[in-house]
Amino acid sequence: MISNLLASVLLPIILSLPIYLIGRQKKKLAGILSFLILIVSGILLLIEIPFISNGQVIIERYSWVESIGLSFNFLADNLSLPIALVIVFLSGFAALASVAYLGRKQEHGVYYFFLLLFAAGMLGLILATNLLQFYIFWEMMVIPSFFLIGGWGHGKPWRIAIKYFLWMRVGGLCLLFGILWLYTLTGSFDINIIQQVVVKNNLTWVILLFMIAFLVKMAIPPLHNWLPDAHSEAPTPISAVLSGAMINIGVYGIVRLVLGIVSLPTDWVFWLSGLAAITMFYGAILALLQTDIKRLLAFSSISQMGLILFGIMVAHMGLAGALFHVINHAICKGLLFLGAGALVYRLGTRDMTKMGGLFRRMPFTAISMILAALSLSATPPLSAFVSELMIVGGGMEAGYLVFTTIILISSILTAGYFLWMTYKIFFGKLPNQFTQVKEAPLAFIIPLIILSIPIIVFGIWPELMLKVIS
Repeated sequence: MISNLLASVLLPIILSLPIYLIGRQKKKLAGILSFLILIVSGILLLIEIPFISNGQVIIERYSWVESIGLSFNFLADNLSLPIALVIVFLSGFAALASVAYLGRKQEHGVYYFFLLLFAAGMLGLILATNLLQFYIFWEMMVIPSFFLIGGWGHGKPWRIAIKYFLWMRVGGLCLLFGILWLYTLTGSFDINIIQQVVVKNNLTWVILLFMIAFLVKMAIPPLHNWLPDAHSEAPTPISAVLSGAMINIGVYGIVRLVLGIVSLPTDWVFWLSGLAAITMFYGAILALLQTDIKRLLAFSSISQMGLILFGIMVAHMGLAGALFHVINHAICKGLLFLGAGALVYRLGTRDMTKMGGLFRRMPFTAISMILAALSLSATPPLSAFVSELMIVGGGMEAGYLVFTTIILISSILTAGYFLWMTYKIFFGKLPNQFTQVKEAPLAFIIPLIILSIPIIVFGIWPELMLKVIS
């Protein structure tokens, strides 16, 4: 019998080919069915939430290569399940928004085929319990996203996709070498077995390889060169998944495979905390300089990853805040990119200096994007205020006063570029060419409304999420 975790991963994989065939003739139907497939996968995972909230750990075991004792297992716990839910639902909303976003002449069947495999790759990676399985799903995540960026992106999409792919290969090879190194030391790919037998204080090179892989995925400078182009030039629904879901794979990897298996040396923690604080400041400064809405959101993602990395490094309250902020950032940034997609769809431009006064013309888009922007600006009582407060508290608790001060200054800059963004787009004078602009189609509005709800709910009642992730 196939259990919920396996079914949630297999469903988009198995149905990706039928969706491809349907998409060749019925373009919108393929998008709607892709949305429903991913929502069903999400519901299968939601069923496990009550068990996880009560402190249980769910493991599904399936025999794979018995000769070397390798099994194909899935794990749902307070770390993996919340991130898995964000991935699958955000991917589903991206599929729905794509129904409106994709042009009539574009190939829909192949697009949704790759989108389903992309989502399944991320989902399988998050739920994996052995390192080889983790790496297989890593590759399954990278390859479809490469084709989505190259085939449906903007500007010079294939050049950008190749740069993205090469950076992912650097991270993937570091991950693979680290996995094989651990296997030679422990004789196992199973994460639980490795945790029990590994010598935690003699794995400097393994730690370095893993950290490079995950810092590339998080786009922490100087390993961030791929992100601004990939996130801004990808089709906007895919940008929502890349920024809201995929870069969080790096966060998960650090917590699960670095902190969970080995231990970071004390001096590494200090320097990584400093790098995280500088990353948040650096990303915020670059976001302030942008007039292209998607590039602003891309640099904002770099800044927010710096904040999350800082929380991970300072541990305790900071780590809980970082994991909470992973969820908040995914929801808010996914919403903002989908909102940007709605604007581009109606206006035909990404240049914020050419916008203005759109609040009355596109009220649902405006309210949802303002809500997400205020949340990431740490405005109470919205959700990201709570997670950022916990991260700052963790920094103070750890005694990193200088780094925490940089984080606070960066938070002010974050509010600055988001306020500038919302003012330029939704307030002021409406340009003459946009006087007849209408609200975005329902395929955009439905995800924007749904994603707005947890921003409010988790802000007012943060314990609802904190009891799941802690």
